[in-house]
Amino acid sequence: LGISLIIRPVKVGTVKTQRNNILLLLTTLAFIFLQILSFELRRPLAPILLFVAVIFILLEVSWGRGGSLKEDLLSFLPIPPEKFTVVDWLSFAGSLVLLVISSRFLVSAATGMALLWGISPEVIGLSLVAVGTSLPELSVSISAAVRKEDKLLLGDLIGSNILNLALLGSIVVLFADVSSLSHTLSLFSLFAF
Repeated sequence: LGISLIIRPVKVGTVKTQRNNILLLLTTLAFIFLQILSFELRRPLAPILLFVAVIFILLEVSWGRGGSLKEDLLSFLPIPPEKFTVVDWLSFAGSLVLLVISSRFLVSAATGMALLWGISPEVIGLSLVAVGTSLPELSVSISAAVRKEDKLLLGDLIGSNILNLALLGSIVVLFADVSSLSHTLSLFSLFAF
């Protein structure tokens, strides 16, 4: 969001965006609360975050339909629908291939640097996850800022953070090995970076 704001001002005036900001705040607080608890207490409470993720998806569909008919028409210029061409589909496929290849280079380079510098595997693991999950959002944000698509920019950032915290956070706590998670996902380990 910061890089996008450097490119151009972003319009944040819609009711739906404000609702999503509140949902992001509540989801973040719920995630932090779970991390404060011992792992034995986290596991029974983790389905709450999973429930939040499902509710968020259902609310997004409902709010999106309502917003496109009322709020968007008043706040944003209408964008004519675009037809996808063969070049668009080839660009999409090429982007996916490059994403997979570049992620493999990122992992191998970071692993080599960790071994070379003697850095803890936990630090590298969390850093790779952070970089790997943030790069797609960064590219979408920059592209949306350049194309003046404020709703896409904000929706991508807010929505991905809510789903990362709620969906992935609950799945990790529910299905991961207790011994490996008890230290790695402690709140202090997360804030150490």
